Amino acid sequence: MRWRKGSPTRRSCRADPRQRALCHALEDWADESLYFLGLYYRWYEAAGRRPIPQAFGRSLKGRLAYRFYLRRVLGQLRGQGTLRKPPDHVARDLDRQLGAIEALLTPGRWLLGDTPWLCDFALWGQLNYLARTPVGKQALAARPRTSAFVERGQSI
Repeated sequence: MRWRKGSPTRRSCRADPRQRALCHALEDWADESLYFLGLYYRWYEAAGRRPIPQAFGRSLKGRLAYRFYLRRVLGQLRGQGTLRKPPDHVARDLDRQLGAIEALLTPGRWLLGDTPWLCDFALWGQLNYLARTPVGKQALAARPRTSAFVERGQSI
């Protein structure tokens, strides 16, 4: 990782026990709150799903692999609960989570201050995936602090 270059002792979590606990809680929250929303908007929502078959190709093997993974991912979404919600409920969940992120990034550049930590990388990874979907891209564009955070993460 470029952020660690030139500083071999650089940590991914803070030394202070409270800050370290917050870092771990935020990292877990980012993974749990956004992961299934990203899957939903990539694999279930029509506009998000549209480009996926192309990644698998048109061969028989590619089409079978696509069907296999589609069934598997939708099964995970159903089992976790996101796919059992009506689409407007999932949209409200996304709005609520992105609103929380926007608040957490106010006024700082990163979740816990002026330096990126483990929680920032977890959040950036989920937001980056979400931003690759039409719905996610539009939702992020409406949140200036979150959009700036994603851009900062890309430059690390």
